[in-house]
Amino acid sequence: MNTPPVNALSDENPAPANQAGVGLLKKTFQILDLFIEEHPSWTQAELVRETGLSRSTLGRLVRFLCARGYLLEQRGRYTLGFAAVDLGRRAQLKFFSERQMPRSSRKRSIGAELASARMR
Repeated sequence: MNTPPVNALSDENPAPANQAGVGLLKKTFQILDLFIEEHPSWTQAELVRETGLSRSTLGRLVRFLCARGYLLEQRGRYTLGFAAVDLGRRAQLKFFSERQMPRSSRKRSIGAELASARMR
């Protein structure tokens, strides 16, 4: 399943030019978008190769994401952190209201995400 992330930029819809911070945000999402079900953990070297970012830029962004809880580092590998899982949970609750999503699948879905994140 190699579909582009929902927030991926395309040539037809590029990021607005000359806005402060847009470049850093684009690089940050470029990193976060790599964490997919088929490839849930990455080393910094793999992230540098895949993104094309310099080691120093990637290192700074990864440290920031770890400090904010969006990435977790274990034995030199990075996975999505609890802040990313929580953001996904909040989005899920927004788009699938309590009435639309069966209670049992809601608990299983959120519980499975948290359990998976803890085991990485």
